[in-house]
Amino acid sequence: MPTTQRVQSLDNDGYSWYRVNYNGTDCYVRDDCFRLLTEEEMQQYLNVEVPVKYVDQATGEAFYTTTAQCMKGGSVTVEVDLNQAQGYTLVSEASVQVSADANGTLTPAEVVFTFAKEQQAVKGTVSAIYVDEAQKPVAEPQTFERDPGNYSVNEFAINTPEGYEPLQVNVQEVIVHDDGTVEPETVVFTYAVKQTEPVNSVVTFHHLCDGAAITGDTQQELAPNTYNAADYQAAVEGYTYAGASPETFTVDGSGAAIEVTLNYTKVVQQLDSVVTFHHLCDGAAITGDTQQTLAPNTYGSASYQATVEGYTYAGANPETFTVDGSGTPITVVFTYAQKPAVTAPVTFEYVSESGRVVDNPMTVDLPVGPNDVMEYCKVVEGYTFKSVSSQTVEVSADGVATPAKVTFTYTENPTTATVQVHYRNSIGDDLPGSPVIKQLEPISSSPKTCRPAISSAAARSPRPSP
Repeated sequence: MPTTQRVQSLDNDGYSWYRVNYNGTDCYVRDDCFRLLTEEEMQQYLNVEVPVKYVDQATGEAFYTTTAQCMKGGSVTVEVDLNQAQGYTLVSEASVQVSADANGTLTPAEVVFTFAKEQQAVKGTVSAIYVDEAQKPVAEPQTFERDPGNYSVNEFAINTPEGYEPLQVNVQEVIVHDDGTVEPETVVFTYAVKQTEPVNSVVTFHHLCDGAAITGDTQQELAPNTYNAADYQAAVEGYTYAGASPETFTVDGSGAAIEVTLNYTKVVQQLDSVVTFHHLCDGAAITGDTQQTLAPNTYGSASYQATVEGYTYAGANPETFTVDGSGTPITVVFTYAQKPAVTAPVTFEYVSESGRVVDNPMTVDLPVGPNDVMEYCKVVEGYTFKSVSSQTVEVSADGVATPAKVTFTYTENPTTATVQVHYRNSIGDDLPGSPVIKQLEPISSSPKTCRPAISSAAARSPRPSP
């Protein structure tokens, strides 16, 4: 390295001179022809800056940069400064060798230290609530910040609320994980109402009618429970119990006095009423009026309907009536409908002894009860009535005929007959012209006839058989 020495302060022209020895040879230079360098400037001239980066491995970005000095034509070892990487862990080499040629070209061109960011523990938030057995709050809920770890639930308890005692807690331990999650998220402290010795209450009963007392107040000392006020009504002559306010009451064990008002109504003498029932069909009476003397109450009119043959009950006006105790007479009108006549169809057949139909059958609607069938016997020309399958037909009240079919049987009348007549003498010989052939007509007799005999037309509007 050259050395410089000042040899003359000022020459005649006012310049200073320096002797510079460069590689053993002295040279003289006027001061206006060069500049002396400071040590720092000298270092900049002789050295080259080495870029140094501290890089986050996850992002690839530098979170700290600096420089180091390397002499041109020389080398330098760059050491990592861990103080500049708080919260990080070095994952690359802790030092790097850098060299520079005479022109200042670096190898490598920069120094990179790689770091991984240290995972920071996250606090978890523990929630705690304080409720009674009905899950209603008994104190304000609380939250607690905790580092990862296991914690006893006692850390989250509070002073027991007044009037309560601890009952249970939903978990015994709380875990705060490294990621800040909490298990369980909420701690539930349940408290029970502190039991105290129950105290009886004095209950006062007021007995009023229209707001005025009808007898003195009564009192009962009752144990904790719920009671019906009606059980404590009084028997006061001339009055009847009507209700209470309140209808039920509860002795809660606190000893607080209770008042109950029992209401009564004055008893009024009740009179019976005479009720007259009219029995009509289409506005006309079908039987005489009936009467009942009835006590005060509400009645259904239908209970007093009459049974009238040939009629059915249809309704009443009014359908219900009330005997109000005033003794006023009451009238009820019953309406009836006439029953339709009940009949049953009976078929009458007319056949010969051989079963051949001798006249058209007919069907007659017969009324309820026994019916003589002989009036339906026909006089059939050429035939004589012989018999009938049933003398009567019974029709039931529900319209069923027994039997439902009656058969009349007939005998066919004979026609003319051929007779050979012999005329003989006393010794039995035929006389001349004997025998004689004669045609004889039937001799009139008294055959069995219908009782009475009818023609083919029926007496009771018969309808043809199908």
